[in-house]
Amino acid sequence: MEEVIVKKKRRGRPKGMKNGSGGQSNSIGSTVIIDPIIAPYKISIDPECYTVTDEVDPIDTGGIVIRKTYGYFNTLPSALRKITKMKLMKNKKYTLQGYINEFNEMITQFESKFEKYEV
Repeated sequence: MEEVIVKKKRRGRPKGMKNGSGGQSNSIGSTVIIDPIIAPYKISIDPECYTVTDEVDPIDTGGIVIRKTYGYFNTLPSALRKITKMKLMKNKKYTLQGYINEFNEMITQFESKFEKYEV
């Protein structure tokens, strides 16, 4: 009689992998873009995406640093567009034309700052 071995399918990520790390350890270090033009937001860069975050002031949270994530983006320009939208959300009332003008003005600021670089 022939013996049949049945392997159980494993679920979840392999042992030792951190959540969302894609198999890569965080020991590589992280690259972060911090610039006055995008303040208070930051863009973290890893091998797979650009992440838009900000940090809540530790004074407001009793000494605990809280990082809010606003999105994961495939390209730097899409991350910058998200920051532009977030900066325009300041409980202000706009006409449609006023919002479009202010949005385009912020995009122009980004472009003028980085015009000599390919993004």
